[in-house]
Amino acid sequence: MIHLYRVLYFLVILILQFSIFPRFWTGLFEPDLLLATVILLGLMNSGEMACIAGFFLGILADVNAGVILGCNAFAWTQVGMATSVVSQQLVVDNPVVQILMTGLSCILAGCFEIVFYRISAVNEPFGRLVLVILTRSMVTALVAWPLSRIMIRLKLVSEQRHA
Repeated sequence: MIHLYRVLYFLVILILQFSIFPRFWTGLFEPDLLLATVILLGLMNSGEMACIAGFFLGILADVNAGVILGCNAFAWTQVGMATSVVSQQLVVDNPVVQILMTGLSCILAGCFEIVFYRISAVNEPFGRLVLVILTRSMVTALVAWPLSRIMIRLKLVSEQRHA
């Protein structure tokens, strides 16, 4: 039964991210539930699980966005592993730590995106990219703690993990 809840969790965040959120937000203040899930898996579980989730959720985000296939997959895999490494030095069941780590990890993933956009044919102004990354990081960080509570309830992550 718990596996059914886990599958439903991923289906709900995919539907929210790809169908519901684009209808209500313009893109600047849209939370990235998929990236937040990868970061929280890295913070509260193993790095392997975060890397696997980062790759597959990143590929889904790339296919949906229609830009560079593999950009988010690579960036989110690296961010998942980085948060897992850093989380071994932190008390990650604290909401403030989860919010700060999610915000910083979103900025790191955004830096990967900027690098990929700059070396590809995507012609976005640098200022707009930075603005989108900072606003999405802020909004995604604010939804991290409620999302972690849902993930704990569904037993996707362990309740407590201390340094």
